[in-house]
Amino acid sequence: MRRLGVPCVVVLLAMVLAVPALAHAALVSASPGPGEVVAEPLTKIVLRFDDVITPQSQIALVAADFQLTASWSQSVEGSTLTAEFGDSLPPGTYTLVWTAVTQDKHTTTGSYQFAVSPAGGGDIDWPAILLLAIGFLALVAGVIVWRHRTSAA
Repeated sequence: MRRLGVPCVVVLLAMVLAVPALAHAALVSASPGPGEVVAEPLTKIVLRFDDVITPQSQIALVAADFQLTASWSQSVEGSTLTAEFGDSLPPGTYTLVWTAVTQDKHTTTGSYQFAVSPAGGGDIDWPAILLLAIGFLALVAGVIVWRHRTSAA
């Protein structure tokens, strides 16, 4: 009887361990990503997970003034959760809060911040800088000439 007990325990353990793992979806990529600063226009957010998610998965977007950003459509396709905005998000810092629900109903949540900068905010206005430099050089030259003339008299 003892010979039969050990194989039964081994088979029972193998069956328990063979049950599929109950997984939680983990975020594997995001656009825009955590800490990213993107230029306008930003009309779409895309989150990709390591497991298939259901339409119960959600995105919430909170602006710096703690207001929920509204008017977007959300879709789930496989392991991708997408939010599309009718208009570009205005410049500012946003906190994105996501909830991913897998097919076995396990829920994972997370959040991160990103920022939207004004379009063209990083461009340098070289013509204006050049004009300022020429004006500054003309002023310096005028002061030098004036001092030279006043000291010679």
